[in-house]
Amino acid sequence: MSPKQTYEKNFRRIKKLDQTNKFAGCKQLEDLRKLPLTDYSNYQKEFTHSLQTKVNPFNGEKVFFWATSTGSSGEPKIFPITRSTKKEQTHISKFRPAQLIKKFNIYGGAPELIFVMPGESDDKYPEIPIGQIGYYHYQYSIPKQMEKYFTFTKALYKNRELFNEWHLHFALLHDCRGITTSIPVRIHHFLNQINEKKEELIQQLSNEEWPKQFGHPYLKIRQEFIIEQLKKPIINIKDLWPDLTFICLWKSGETCRRQLNELLGAYNFEGIEFIDQIYNATEGTFNIPDLYGTGGPVNIFGIILEFYHESTNQFLWPWELESGEFYEIVLTSSMGLTRYRTYDKIQCTGYSYKTAKIEFVSRTVPEISLGWAVLTEEELIQGLNKCGNVQFSELYFSLNKSGNGLELISTNPSFSKFIPQLELYLSESNPNYSAQQKKGNIVSISFKLTDKERFNEKTLQNGNTKRILLE
Repeated sequence: MSPKQTYEKNFRRIKKLDQTNKFAGCKQLEDLRKLPLTDYSNYQKEFTHSLQTKVNPFNGEKVFFWATSTGSSGEPKIFPITRSTKKEQTHISKFRPAQLIKKFNIYGGAPELIFVMPGESDDKYPEIPIGQIGYYHYQYSIPKQMEKYFTFTKALYKNRELFNEWHLHFALLHDCRGITTSIPVRIHHFLNQINEKKEELIQQLSNEEWPKQFGHPYLKIRQEFIIEQLKKPIINIKDLWPDLTFICLWKSGETCRRQLNELLGAYNFEGIEFIDQIYNATEGTFNIPDLYGTGGPVNIFGIILEFYHESTNQFLWPWELESGEFYEIVLTSSMGLTRYRTYDKIQCTGYSYKTAKIEFVSRTVPEISLGWAVLTEEELIQGLNKCGNVQFSELYFSLNKSGNGLELISTNPSFSKFIPQLELYLSESNPNYSAQQKKGNIVSISFKLTDKERFNEKTLQNGNTKRILLE
């Protein structure tokens, strides 16, 4: 079946599920272009109301999971996961493990260490689980009989407090074949935590103080091995996990490339292969990653993706893209999203058979309004580059409480010294920012010192955004 035939099949299925009659004038795939573009504001009221009804009003199906966004651009978005949404993921949930089995034999020998954000709790709507999309996939895409091949149990991930307190112990008590996460900084924080808490870990592992009911059975020889390894600085990752063969994370996009370089500069990963992670969002999965590069073929299963080319003002299908060109993704799915703007910018890197290969470039509109002026993330990055050796994984920016300036937030107090030079760059590159400062409408960037726990939580909650500008 060709990509076009698959899309036509997807269109018929999505149209059949629709409960709002918005596809009334659409008889075939091309008619989808008759519908207007939408964004989350077109669905927010109905999705919020469905928290009470427990039914997605756009497809009439019962909700069994609430998927939340990171909230990096304002209030967190909430999306209802139903039977049809789960079905859309079937091909990906089967294909990705098949890739890893073929190359790395992930279901043989040591288990895989997968990091997602733990589940959340909602006292107002306690009947249905809620969490970020990675947590959903961990709980619902891994069959019960396969759970033994993954270091963290589903029960551990269901309890955020327990996970945060004990995940280091469970990770260390088992060798692992691979590590999978979203952003490189997640692994950086994880390894830093091990080094920072070595004395505490040695004591707790020696006294067997962890809650064993939330972990898999372990070997005494492994426990003794790890205690010995923790008595020295951890630089070589294979000192902790000798069987570690691959690490799967986002390699695409400037922020992730920068984070990866910092990670490789801090620790030794000799003999470990880095592969690209699936490119997805709360709303859907957009590509099937290539194990031998970055990006991969467009995911044509279950959903419909259009690609907007700004310079020609055209909407194109995955078999019509031009290699080297940049596009914005527009999504239609069984969740009820129609021609939904993701604000994701991608680049076409070629073709696999008759389907375009795409690579992530940036997510959401990376700018922030200060009322009288707008600053882009690119301006902040360029300004920090002028400041010398800045560790981007150790800081982020946020709007101050008054909404008239930014805060540079870090656990490192020395980062405050970057602000004067950063302000000088912004005043030269953004005349309106400078003018509004002189008028007193905008205040200079301030520095906010935070503790490591809060910093890590904020950074990892916003892992999917791959950004340093977090509202």
